[in-house]
Amino acid sequence: MYLFFLISGIVFIPQAYTLICNECSTFGSTCESTGSQCSEATRCATLRMLTYSGNTEEFDHMLGSCSKAEHCYEGSFNTGVKRNFFTTKCCDTDKCNREQPPLPNIKSNPNGKKCYRCDGVGECTGTVNCDGDQTYCATGQDGGETVKGCATKSMCFNPPPLLPAKLKTLKCCEGNYCNGSSGTTASLLLLTTMLLSLLLLSN
Repeated sequence: MYLFFLISGIVFIPQAYTLICNECSTFGSTCESTGSQCSEATRCATLRMLTYSGNTEEFDHMLGSCSKAEHCYEGSFNTGVKRNFFTTKCCDTDKCNREQPPLPNIKSNPNGKKCYRCDGVGECTGTVNCDGDQTYCATGQDGGETVKGCATKSMCFNPPPLLPAKLKTLKCCEGNYCNGSSGTTASLLLLTTMLLSLLLLSN
């Protein structure tokens, strides 16, 4: 009898609700698709990626997909030459992720933090004045070239899966100029070599 009730319960228990979200990659302002079922995610999201050179917009791209609630936030990475932002807009009903997230606040609001930046191949001795909640110095790779600058905590430790790989592999640290510079590294290496040479000659 127990086995009968167990089997009946399994058969008649309604299937668990699975959220369906729009999947898109567009330069437009709306995200529409046939929809995709989310396996673990509890939110539908649109993520807007923007790149500025100074105050001039160079890139504005929107992605839509399933998302976890912990990835519904904003973030930025400032290399001094380029400023990269992402904003997200999340919701919890089927295919609700149609609208483009709002523009980020791109106004400069220096917070006193300073990090190294790269002004050319191997030249990473410039300074970036960090803005707003950019409280970390970061180093990353872009097309095989090293980039350095200021980043928000979200970019460093919990980047949304929808971000491109180059913005999900930043190595971050706290403290002014903690992201090093090629010039400083080279100087230390030269100094160490000279000291070792002197020690060997003195023996």
